[in-house]
Amino acid sequence: MYLPKLFANENTPELIGFMRQHPFAMLVTQHEGRPFASHLPFEIVEKPTPGGQFVLQAHLSRANPQWRSFGENEEVLVVFAGPHAYVSSSWYAEMNVSTWNYVAVHAYGKLRILDEAELRDALARLTRRYEAGVENPLFMEAMPDDYIARQLHGIVGFEVEITALEGKWKLSQNRSDADFHRIVGELEKSEDPDSQAVAATMKGMRAEG
Repeated sequence: MYLPKLFANENTPELIGFMRQHPFAMLVTQHEGRPFASHLPFEIVEKPTPGGQFVLQAHLSRANPQWRSFGENEEVLVVFAGPHAYVSSSWYAEMNVSTWNYVAVHAYGKLRILDEAELRDALARLTRRYEAGVENPLFMEAMPDDYIARQLHGIVGFEVEITALEGKWKLSQNRSDADFHRIVGELEKSEDPDSQAVAATMKGMRAEG
């Protein structure tokens, strides 16, 4: 992605943490000569590989044609998007253009399809994570094995070995302290959760700087 130095985040642990916090991402591949995207929940799994220490695991419906061209893609892209907010030009001390503040991570990597045992493990881990917050959780271990086997036939699991990460924290770093804090204050007034999240991220970032 377009990544000016001022907005680049090269802190790998922070990028991994962001992906864990915003796991519903977009898988982008080439399919039949065109870009193809699917929106999927991803798990970040610690697993030493030649390219790093983490992989992404997910699954999609077998009816989704995207998986049929996985083998034709030397590299794939997974886009993790975070909070975003409109920044009005009226918040600056001097006339300037309006803009949009946001946080995003792009993960590039090599994709392979999981075998059945790996897919079972991935689904069990995914279920444990999200069922843990449910009042009456139902984990895979409690489901009949023949039922699980039938469900597995309807999906395709895959893993992306991360080879490169790009993080973009576009959060008014190019503004004066006065403008920066005014933007934070205006975003905090909003009832929009994204605007408030952007404000909180900005406050932490400028405090660290």
